Amino acid sequence: MTHHPSTQHPPAPDELLRAVTDALRSDETPPGEDDSLIAWGLDSITLMRIAGGWRKQGVRVSFAELAKEPTLRAWRSLLTAARPAPPTPPLRRSPSPTRANRSRSR
Repeated sequence: MTHHPSTQHPPAPDELLRAVTDALRSDETPPGEDDSLIAWGLDSITLMRIAGGWRKQGVRVSFAELAKEPTLRAWRSLLTAARPAPPTPPLRRSPSPTRANRSRSR
């Protein structure tokens, strides 16, 4: 099966953030939007793994950006901004008037 990244839709921020809450493996309620994920037990190795996984899915976000403000709200904002735009079809160009005139004059 051939992989076509241009036809694959990037994951939604909520899907990506689920990886974070799953990594925390808390038996309690998940962290709040503004809770520090570090205080919830997120370590740098796990953070690197999460950032690398997101990059493999086409999301351009760095470890440093995630570490700067480790909250679900901040990451949701980063993920929304980092999602690649859906591909746009190429523009169809009509022949220029000068080309059309040249071909008629021959």
